[in-house]
Amino acid sequence: MIRYIPSFIFVYLFYLPFRILPYRLCLLYGRLLVFLLYPFAKKHRRIAYENISHAFPDYTETQKKELVRKSILHIGNLVAGTLFAPRLNQKWMDRYLVYDPESLAIEKKQTKKVSESF
Repeated sequence: MIRYIPSFIFVYLFYLPFRILPYRLCLLYGRLLVFLLYPFAKKHRRIAYENISHAFPDYTETQKKELVRKSILHIGNLVAGTLFAPRLNQKWMDRYLVYDPESLAIEKKQTKKVSESF
């Protein structure tokens, strides 16, 4: 059990900023982490490049490499969103989530209460 403490501390140091920073800084931090790991992900970059080459054969080499880079950096957003998720509240949702008011009205109209279902 004690032998895992250094590993826990190491991982927790990367996780800690997601617990204390505001959302936008968490996004930047997530991108920074992925950017720092980007040079070490040669295998994943190669696989992504091959997949993009099959999906978009008309793209130039530069376009393909840029799409690979953007795809991998997007993982930083996903990491940030996942690790920030325990801190989500109604205030955050009101600020960052965008929805169509008409669709919301339709959904509220069609949704039955649990007591009406039985």
